[in-house]
Amino acid sequence: MYYNDTSPFNNPHTSLKSHKWDPETVMGLANRDVGDRITCIGWATSRNRRCQRGPARHKIASAVRILNRLACKNASKAAGSPELREAAELLLCWQHQHYIPDVLKQWRIELEDWDEDYEDDDSSFATFHKSDSRTSSTYDKSRVKEEPTEDLSAEELRRIMKQMQEDIARLNAKLRGESEKPKKRDEGAEKATPQRDSKQQEEEQQAREEERRRREKEQKRRQEEEDRRKEEERRREEEKKREEEAREKARREREFRERVRLAKEEREREARRKLEKEAAEWHAAWTRYSRGWDKLKNVSVANMPWPVKSGLQSDVNEANVRLFFAKAPPEELVKLGDKRWKFINAENLRWHTDKVMQRFGPDAVDGDAKNALSIIAKVMIALRQDAQKEKET
Repeated sequence: MYYNDTSPFNNPHTSLKSHKWDPETVMGLANRDVGDRITCIGWATSRNRRCQRGPARHKIASAVRILNRLACKNASKAAGSPELREAAELLLCWQHQHYIPDVLKQWRIELEDWDEDYEDDDSSFATFHKSDSRTSSTYDKSRVKEEPTEDLSAEELRRIMKQMQEDIARLNAKLRGESEKPKKRDEGAEKATPQRDSKQQEEEQQAREEERRRREKEQKRRQEEEDRRKEEERRREEEKKREEEAREKARREREFRERVRLAKEEREREARRKLEKEAAEWHAAWTRYSRGWDKLKNVSVANMPWPVKSGLQSDVNEANVRLFFAKAPPEELVKLGDKRWKFINAENLRWHTDKVMQRFGPDAVDGDAKNALSIIAKVMIALRQDAQKEKET
């Protein structure tokens, strides 16, 4: 088992006798690549090696205190302690804090393995570290016990003593060399510190630069997503606006067509009402006209049924007389052909000047009704000629 006498875990305030396992060895805290110095226990993936950043001294000291307390417990109990996580956080640099679950998992595996190997021998760890406390006097006593002095000559005794002194000198030199190795390592580490610090600063600068680029890339990505979102929202708003405008246009067109339809229907109804009213008026005019002539005995110039819509003498003119015989008579009387000719011919005879004079006397023809009777006779002659032509065709 490896144990570093210069480790922060080896100090006069901590009794190795109370330790049941070695934190530095079990947890692999010493970084062999930097002279067994404690560095971040995370893994530098880009370098394919352990991280060489050194945690702050106060963090290392806090972690050492935690692990020394845990080392006084059985390894299995220490594996379940929540203080392990605190120690892992202290011994990981800012960039490798995400390794905490992995570090805890590895530490607990190592502690469980240690507990299985040494659970029946709690004194094995302390016994192992007593081996470095040998002195020259202990060695000398053991050699004296091993070399019997009985029956030895003075020469042999001098030779044995000389050999023992040489062995002691070699042992002391070896012990001095072993004690100087940590100092040399520390000196080498101190010489390498500026270079390591520069390299560490370079790595930190590189890490900060990578983080800056990552943040810029992330910010750019988020900005692009925001721009796409805004563009999509703008497109949806425009599409919604176009749809609303189309719906509004369709609504206006429907309303316009509805107004046109209603207006047309109203015009048609009005036209029908007008036609019906006009037809009723013409029917009434014809009824009045035909009944007036039926009452032949009571007919005189004063109450003569004039062939106009109003039945008044004052409305008699060529246009009104023509219109009356076009609109007022029943349809069966004014059909084209023989019936129309017979009807018009009968009316022509009724309004002929000789016939009127015969019925109403010469005063009717030469009186106030002279002009009206003349117009009617003239129109009837023209209508009779038209009916004659239609009959012949």
